[in-house]
Amino acid sequence: MLPPVRPPVLSLLALLALGLLPVSAAAAERDAWPVVGSVGYGRTVLHGTTVETFACTYVGLLERAMPGQDLHLIRLHGSPYETSGVIAGMSGSPVYFDGRLLGALGYGWTFTKEPIAGVAPIENMRAAAEGMDRAPREGRTAAAPPGLAPISTPIWVSGLSVDEARLHEVFGSDVLFAAAGSGAAGPVDPARPYENGSAISVKLISGDLEMDAVGTVTLVEGDRIWAFGHPFYGRGEVDWPIATASILGVLPSVQRSFKFGASGPIVGRLRRDLQPAIVGTIGPGPATIPLRVEVSAPTGARRFSFEAVRDELFSAALLGMANDAALGAIAGDFGRGGAEIEVTVRAEGRTHRFAERGLFTSSPSEASVLPPVIALWTNPFRRILPDSVDVRVRITGETTYLRVVSAEGPATPVRAGATVPIRVHLQRSDGLRITREVAIRVPANARPGRKRLFVGAGRGWWLPGLPEPENLSDYLDRFDRYERNDDLVVALVAAERAGAARGQVLPRLPRAARVVQGATLPEETRWSFRQEEILAGGLYIDMRIGEDEAP
Repeated sequence: MLPPVRPPVLSLLALLALGLLPVSAAAAERDAWPVVGSVGYGRTVLHGTTVETFACTYVGLLERAMPGQDLHLIRLHGSPYETSGVIAGMSGSPVYFDGRLLGALGYGWTFTKEPIAGVAPIENMRAAAEGMDRAPREGRTAAAPPGLAPISTPIWVSGLSVDEARLHEVFGSDVLFAAAGSGAAGPVDPARPYENGSAISVKLISGDLEMDAVGTVTLVEGDRIWAFGHPFYGRGEVDWPIATASILGVLPSVQRSFKFGASGPIVGRLRRDLQPAIVGTIGPGPATIPLRVEVSAPTGARRFSFEAVRDELFSAALLGMANDAALGAIAGDFGRGGAEIEVTVRAEGRTHRFAERGLFTSSPSEASVLPPVIALWTNPFRRILPDSVDVRVRITGETTYLRVVSAEGPATPVRAGATVPIRVHLQRSDGLRITREVAIRVPANARPGRKRLFVGAGRGWWLPGLPEPENLSDYLDRFDRYERNDDLVVALVAAERAGAARGQVLPRLPRAARVVQGATLPEETRWSFRQEEILAGGLYIDMRIGEDEAP
């Protein structure tokens, strides 16, 4: 039975005082909408997976509250709403008047004394699914009236610790984060995992770290579901896992009360994230990006596994957070020390491996998956998401750092094909100077003239002697030419007239500029010498190649 309902205490004038758009009494009294003061009900989950009913009264209609969308206003009644207000996690709760589905509870205010909420019309929500099987839709997020905003979507985090500041950097400052519990509900009927009012989670990460955006299902029709009554992030077309959820309780808060609980099994995929609603389908889940992290040390080994959503905006950040959470969880087990790091990224049928050395501490950011994932994603030709990522970290003990401070090449011209010494002066962090000598063989086809030598630590993907890649295949080839930071690199860079301006070498000229200048700048020749220490820094020195002497 519904709790007794008392008349709404907020008049239309009071709503205007909150800064809302004008309320049209005539529109509110149209036959299409409930009459102001009408009694209705909504459906949501407050404990477990049981859908409960709450009472509400109709307050009015905000016409054109957002571009192309009205908002209904209702007041909630009964416990816990009288004390907790509108609860984060209720987004999407279906609201009914006269047996008709009006829409989804989705908007509200913070720090209010009355549980007043905005309801997104079901007509707008249905429109979000139009053409879903035919044409993609771009995401758009329209501003709500002043003071009114989508009800915060709680993101449950469990398994490993994640820095909350990092979460806010990714998802925004107004998102609520809550520690998730365990003990999600028992068996789920995969054919009908939801009903109108069920809790739903959008699974951003699963595995040893769980991260779920939680709301409520508004409508189930066949294998299609509508939820939230507002966007999660306005991403448009997406392909993310959705799961069931069990509510363990509600935490009251002056700012915004919220539901907390645990997610259940994956039962489908989110297909659209649009202004009026999120829309999904029940069935198999989508492809995700597996991340495996393995850390070994003389004292033992730990392994972690994760699955992250495939998304151009979120994937790199989520993989980075999962990786850092895994390494942070075991930093105290192994202590401070040098580390050998290998990251393997598989994408579009190719395998890319990157090795690095670093210092393993309580903040092991040097063992990050972000650089290679971002380098693939931000390439200038076509964004690429990885199919899988593997990270191996081997802790080896203390590591020494050396910085390249100067270098010396041959003082006199050398002949093409000759072997010449390069002396490199390095400095340790304690100030001790070290000199090492390496030998390079000048290419036999090198043209006479002044050349420049880069001498320094491995430069990752930044190879200054190479022209810009001209297509995706060229970019991926360069992508695999990763230089380690424990390699001492010597690179011969041509300093031809066509590749210089006012005495400055321009090795990265685009093809058009090289053609206009009438010459092709050859790729650099590189030599690498593996060192026991981690290196930093680099510089250029000159070397001159002379004409062969006459016999």
